[in-house]
Amino acid sequence: MEFDLSRVLDALPAMVWIALPDGQLELINRRWSEYTGLSLDEARGSEWQTAAYPDDLPALLERWRSILASGQSGEMDARVRRFDGQYRRVRVQCSPMLDDAGRIIKWCGTVTDVEDFRRAEEVLRRRELDFQLIVDSIPLPVAVTAPSGEVEGLNQLTLDYFGKTFEELKGWKTSDVVHPDDLERTIAEQLAAHQGDHAYNVESRHRRADGVYRWYNVLGLPLRDQQGNILRWRPLADRHR
Repeated sequence: MEFDLSRVLDALPAMVWIALPDGQLELINRRWSEYTGLSLDEARGSEWQTAAYPDDLPALLERWRSILASGQSGEMDARVRRFDGQYRRVRVQCSPMLDDAGRIIKWCGTVTDVEDFRRAEEVLRRRELDFQLIVDSIPLPVAVTAPSGEVEGLNQLTLDYFGKTFEELKGWKTSDVVHPDDLERTIAEQLAAHQGDHAYNVESRHRRADGVYRWYNVLGLPLRDQQGNILRWRPLADRHR
């Protein structure tokens, strides 16, 4: 039975392991072994811990003990040493296997390398931070919207002017941000520009944080990719009376 199970696990396109009810590692598949460079004998029981990054091991073990105590499915994140000596971030997901009486007889788990995904997330966060620093340095109210016109970003000057949060300003079409007498026309002109694939220039009154409406000229410029497709809109507001 163990031989047949090993063959099944080795055929799976993922790193898979099986542990005893107390959490001791019992079986690993070929992909897990190839990834870590550890054989079953080298990883059995608690020896698998040698593959974990030392600084991550205490938290990893604490989380694993918490899952064992709960008897429920769970997941863990840690850095694991690959066969080439490089530590990479992985996501470990596990679930209990129960007998007919509801007792845990095994733990089954998978290990997924998420290093590249995490690096991509970090690059994206840095780009978002750089973008925010740039727009916050512009001495004019600046917004960035999706091709459909939904607000995706605002600089600090815009938030300060209206005295509202980003979430509140995302719903500007149903608020008092734009003067009621100008709102319908403003929405219509922006919609026409979005549908017609051209820039727009709208004069409207905007409600300042102190409740006073001031006239602004809002110029909406499309940001395009190399094929000419609109990626974002960049509305710039300039007070003119």
